[in-house]
Amino acid sequence: MMTLLEQFNTRLKEAMKNKQAQELSLLRMVKTRFQVKLTEKGVEGPLTDEMALAEISAYVKQLKKSLPDFEKAGDRGVEKVEQINFEIDYLKPFLPQMMDEEATRTLVTEKIAELGIASPNQFGKLMGNLMKDYKGKVDPAIVKKVAMSILNK
Repeated sequence: MMTLLEQFNTRLKEAMKNKQAQELSLLRMVKTRFQVKLTEKGVEGPLTDEMALAEISAYVKQLKKSLPDFEKAGDRGVEKVEQINFEIDYLKPFLPQMMDEEATRTLVTEKIAELGIASPNQFGKLMGNLMKDYKGKVDPAIVKKVAMSILNK
């Protein structure tokens, strides 16, 4: 199985060969983020898939955060909105699939019982425990929504 870096290199070569400017620009930018990651203090050895995933996730999160600002800009932001949506859609297959709301509800219910959480004041304990074990697998916003609906009964 190819590493994420190898997948990016393969796609980069294909984008160059097929003269796909938009993909090429995105792939080069993400690869640059990978290289920057390797120069950070405390990072040793080659780029791992976990490191690559963290960089891709952080970038997609950044894109999603900036999207509303460009949407508010109306006609002036249309091009940028299209570019951001393209980048998010292109990178989505590289990200781990998050649990849906139903699976998250089951997990949260089990964790609440396991940890003996009885009130919304203990939400931090629940969230910390879940994110330690399921980071990248559960959406924190869905966890909060589900947990609050269960704990506020």
